[in-house]
Amino acid sequence: MFWDNTTIAYRNLIKHKFYSTINLLGLAIGTAACLMILHYVRYELSYEDFHDKAANIYRLTLDAYKDGELLVQDAEMYPLAGPELKAQMPEVIDYVRLHDENQLVVGHDDYRQHESSLYFTDPSFFSIFSIDVLQGDPNTALDDPFEIVITASKARQYFGTTDVVGKALDLYGMGREVKNARISAVIKDLPPNTHLKIDFLLSFISLQDEALAYQLTWNGNNEFTYLLMDTNFDKKAFEAKLNTFTKNLKDEIGDEKFSIQAIRDIHLHSHKTYEPEVNGDGKTVSFLSIIAFFILIIAWVNYINLATARSVERAKEVGIKKALGCTRVQLIKQFMLEALLTNITAMLLAMLIVYLGFSAFRQLSGQPLEFRLFNDPYFGLLLVGMVIFGTLLSGLYPSFVLSSFRPTSVLKGKLRSSSHGRWLRQSLVVFQFLASVVLMVGTFTVYQQLNFMRDQELGLNTEQLLVIELPMDLRYDSQIGSKLVSLQEEWKRISNVEVVAGAQAMPGSGYDLLSSSSGIYLEGDDKRDRSTTYYHYGMDANYLQSLGSGMLAGHTFRKGTDNSHKIVINKKAASMLGFENPEEAIGQKITFDSISTIIGVVENYHFHSLKEPITPFIHWYSDLNVYQYIRLNISDIQYSLSQLESTFKGIFPNSTFSYSFLDDTYNQQYLAEVRFGKVFSLFAALAIVVACLGLLGLSSYTSIQRTKEIGIRKALGASVGNILFLLSKSYFQLIIIALFIAVPIANYFMSEWLLQFAYRITINWWLFVLPGILVICIALLAISGQTVKSARANPVKSLRYE
Repeated sequence: MFWDNTTIAYRNLIKHKFYSTINLLGLAIGTAACLMILHYVRYELSYEDFHDKAANIYRLTLDAYKDGELLVQDAEMYPLAGPELKAQMPEVIDYVRLHDENQLVVGHDDYRQHESSLYFTDPSFFSIFSIDVLQGDPNTALDDPFEIVITASKARQYFGTTDVVGKALDLYGMGREVKNARISAVIKDLPPNTHLKIDFLLSFISLQDEALAYQLTWNGNNEFTYLLMDTNFDKKAFEAKLNTFTKNLKDEIGDEKFSIQAIRDIHLHSHKTYEPEVNGDGKTVSFLSIIAFFILIIAWVNYINLATARSVERAKEVGIKKALGCTRVQLIKQFMLEALLTNITAMLLAMLIVYLGFSAFRQLSGQPLEFRLFNDPYFGLLLVGMVIFGTLLSGLYPSFVLSSFRPTSVLKGKLRSSSHGRWLRQSLVVFQFLASVVLMVGTFTVYQQLNFMRDQELGLNTEQLLVIELPMDLRYDSQIGSKLVSLQEEWKRISNVEVVAGAQAMPGSGYDLLSSSSGIYLEGDDKRDRSTTYYHYGMDANYLQSLGSGMLAGHTFRKGTDNSHKIVINKKAASMLGFENPEEAIGQKITFDSISTIIGVVENYHFHSLKEPITPFIHWYSDLNVYQYIRLNISDIQYSLSQLESTFKGIFPNSTFSYSFLDDTYNQQYLAEVRFGKVFSLFAALAIVVACLGLLGLSSYTSIQRTKEIGIRKALGASVGNILFLLSKSYFQLIIIALFIAVPIANYFMSEWLLQFAYRITINWWLFVLPGILVICIALLAISGQTVKSARANPVKSLRYE
């Protein structure tokens, strides 16, 4: 019986090629899209899962308040916090600090390399985190000053082998040079799904070297601090104890408070300042999960719609089988077997689509995804589950509808038209249109926000502004000062160069290039409010001119004069210091670098992306700057670049000439949003294609069912347009219903997504109207093909036997 039903199911699929193709294509595309999205989502949710104690590891972070309002959330912590909490709170089993040092050059023999993934850390690192140690003893690897733990890939890069324990590396930076720092252990490279990208670990005790002058105090927070908590600790009770702990430190840290966050939440749900890397976004993952759900449901909806719509055509088959003694259970088994065969075939096609398209999807997503569809038990279970659930969802209702026909009514011809499942079909069509509108609104909103951020005034001019970053080896050259002066003078002589300037940081980059201070107040102010955080970096006299930033009051630094203990602040900093207008700030003194005098107030500019509010800045004078800014005339960029490089090589013949354009740097901040927009658009388009396939099949079948009606109407004088309108208006009614439901849903989800941006668009009415018009046009195209064909046919053929 099973093989007979399988043969019948196969023959039925072959007989109705058009509808079978629509079902298979819809299910295959929907399943493939769902699999790829779920692969991406699973990767995003897998961060830190490789740590055995991940459930008990929490990061300690710092929240700055002013007058009860949260101003800044900082990922870095005071170095004394971890030891104090372990000593005072029994819930804290252990702690580990990681001091990020991204300005270090590592060398061996004649080979030198700037290494940015380097941390000073405590010996407890290996007892808290699950790191595979290939060589060396993890229990003692970080006990002594300037002991280094290195990853296997870096060991091969510097030595050509991983057998390097006991060998030495040279360290350049941090104000000193360390020769023969001993390698104490080699660890396996960390997986990509961690927020801590580590290539080198140095013993934390090395920071207390006399030359580094690093102090364990409450005056600076520059460490990532992780706590290993007791398994049964109460998070709310512990946070209450943290509040009491920070209140007792008010004289040291002001109104700042400590908070904890689970290590697994950091990647998707943490967007604090000084994060070790640009994190992902939980809302993005949620939206993509919703799209995956929509696409798969739409594909299953297509199957249900076509199966119930074709119920009249299969009514005689059911009637004959029942007349010959076939039971309803046997019929249900047959139709469920057809659904199973369709879903299995679609799953095989989906796996082929995923295999062929996975490389392109990985590049589009920007994540190091691995193709694990055929060797991952999780995806094996997922595939089986999707086939079973899809078979039940898409086959159960149609099978009950088809098996419920009475053979006497069918064989006497009384079942002329099917009302079976009409309400369900209409509801499912509304769902398809609703999903299509929501996805279109989402796509348009994402791209509108991206365009808004690109077109928004930044308070500076990024176009044609070249930024040259000095290589790390030059930053510790004893002759760099005089050489840099000569270089700038030579650059100014190049015909297309308009301005040459320098600064210690680059707009469009992260917080790691900035310094921050909270103990800043007006001289003589008794409040001494430490809670307001200001950010600062050095610049020369031409820097603001190169950015095109205008002075609101006072002036910038002047070359050739004494600029010590003088500062330039931006409008936001002036406002936070209590000045009602920029002119009031000129000449005032604040407690920055001892006592400093404000000589100028510059217009606000966006150092970071528009996802963040304006930063309060304090600028101090520096003529030894890592970043050199060159405003170029647009007439001949390539010639200018060649001249700049030639001049650079003339003064620094053994160094690398590295440059970027500031507008490109700014755009890199939106790379995650651009990728999200592309991924969102791709799968939204796939969802609409799947919906249109179902609509095409449904409208085609409806046209065939009403062939005689169309023939009669044509014989009575109806035009093709009249018939098209007649057959289409029911779908347009469903579209209108879908629009009314989709608008508030789309508005809610996209408003939630936009909340992550400090500067964002307003969701306008046309973002809903345009998708509605497009859905109507797409539906009209899907419906009109078969309908026009039927309407233009000779009515004699359809009425020949009437």
